[in-house]
Amino acid sequence: MEKQTIERQKALKSAAVNNIQVSNRTLITLSMKQTNPHHQPLPPKLFSYELKDGWIVLAGKTDRDNDQLSLKTAHPDDWWFHVRGMSGSHVLLRTQKGMEPDRQTLKQAAAIAAYHSKARSGGTVAISCTKARYVSKPRGAKPGTVAIRKEITLKVKPSLPEVLKKREEDEIR
Repeated sequence: MEKQTIERQKALKSAAVNNIQVSNRTLITLSMKQTNPHHQPLPPKLFSYELKDGWIVLAGKTDRDNDQLSLKTAHPDDWWFHVRGMSGSHVLLRTQKGMEPDRQTLKQAAAIAAYHSKARSGGTVAISCTKARYVSKPRGAKPGTVAIRKEITLKVKPSLPEVLKKREEDEIR
């Protein structure tokens, strides 16, 4: 009996240090993480591509990066892309002041979205495209989940800008 009491006291001391609660003989972890009210989220890790005419395309790497990119980094007039019906990165085409991208630029950004998706090895892929102002996060949704309005669908083959440039050169010949 005395041995159990000593073990329980040691467990209580250990629990106080590690922020856990002791209930009879069961240890329940409450929160090992220290909360910091001044904690800033890490900047998102993104893939970045430059298209011809200086257009910049950004693609998220993780669900949290996708959230940050789509909801915080995006400006209302930027173009947002995602593969339809599968998981993949959120892709953003940054708009330039006073300019709207042409259809070819939108298709190049859509091809990047297709490349950064589960449909990478597929043939032609359907990509949802809309202005970033029409992208929102449903209440209580998991990271990476968004709702979109006013979408258009582009059908493209997955590729990156270097491959796109190569393809254009081949078409000229």
